[in-house]
Amino acid sequence: MLAGLLLVFSTAPAGAYILRGPHIIDLMVRQMGRSDTLMVSQRVVYYGDLFKKGLVEARETVRYIFPNTFRSDSISEYAERIQLMVRGQGVTIVNGRVAVGDEYPFETYKDILLYRSRSLLSRRLSDLGVDIRASSFERFEDRIVLVLGTESPDETANQVWVDKETYKPVRWLMPGRGDDGRRLVREVRYLDWRQVNSVWYPMHMQFFEDHTLLREIRVERMKVNQTFPKALFDVARLRVEHAVPAEEADDEAVSEELNQVQETIDEFRKKYE
Repeated sequence: MLAGLLLVFSTAPAGAYILRGPHIIDLMVRQMGRSDTLMVSQRVVYYGDLFKKGLVEARETVRYIFPNTFRSDSISEYAERIQLMVRGQGVTIVNGRVAVGDEYPFETYKDILLYRSRSLLSRRLSDLGVDIRASSFERFEDRIVLVLGTESPDETANQVWVDKETYKPVRWLMPGRGDDGRRLVREVRYLDWRQVNSVWYPMHMQFFEDHTLLREIRVERMKVNQTFPKALFDVARLRVEHAVPAEEADDEAVSEELNQVQETIDEFRKKYE
């Protein structure tokens, strides 16, 4: 009996007991619920001088096929962007062209929502630098949270904060470096968790860099267990279709998926404006 308890708990400095990292991940995945698919329609607001114009809004449709497939279609006045991730293989298309280079900052926010499997999420968090063996207690606003990724307060560690009562993720701290090489901490906050059918999802997300708010997501609609066209998740096809530089592509050729996104945006405008 004692040996079993030791596998689940580790001792915190204050004399209390804290769940070990793998068990925290297991509870977190279970509490977020299960479904085959999820479609989320949301508004994304960008702050600061990212687009040299202050505040910029985008409409985004996000599709999840649990536990390891994700697609995002985003449209703003500056860009049309498609992000696709299928079982670890992905591609990003910006204005009709395959993007090259590292993943955009903050785009890993989705991973904690997508990988609804203890083994897959554990592996993904480890790959992103979270020490899933380490855990501790902290206080976030007015509640106690479990911290996955460090055994003591340390903003230099990549860490996920999980509500001690609900086991929902509330915060993800990601230390890194800016374009100028300076050290910084990026933070994602998962707020206003709500349930739709059997699935829990944060209706409001905030993105900070060194405590400065850079982006917000406001969810406007969710649909559970929708059937998606298989072509939307064909990474190879998407790469081939967008291999030609955008300026050389046929301006009249608008992809089926972008038409879908535009129709969704038009619906939102009629309903919310």
